[in-house]
Amino acid sequence: MRTLVLAATLIVLSACGGLQLVPDESLAQASIAVTRIQPKGNTISAYMVFEQDYVGPLEMRLFDADDADGVEIGRATVRVNERVGAAYLDFIFDPRTPLRAAAAVLVRAGSGAPASAP
Repeated sequence: MRTLVLAATLIVLSACGGLQLVPDESLAQASIAVTRIQPKGNTISAYMVFEQDYVGPLEMRLFDADDADGVEIGRATVRVNERVGAAYLDFIFDPRTPLRAAAAVLVRAGSGAPASAP
């Protein structure tokens, strides 16, 4: 199921390539939305909407489809310096990461903050 987060609102939209997209609360706090993800090779491209300027890391974690406990199977981070608007961001995983085994994708804002923050 694909999920859209705008400000503090969580809206469930639809399925996206067989992966469940799970935005972390930190995205809402940073006024960032993820509206689409697309895996290819060892990269997952995410369409990100920025309601305010953002400087800092964004992290994507993958969780195993074959494990009821949702074991993490991969993690990638990108450094972001984006102005208000939208962009595709590429999260590049270690080539050994089994992207096809992933059932859920968690996206969260790292220790960065909105660019307007002191």
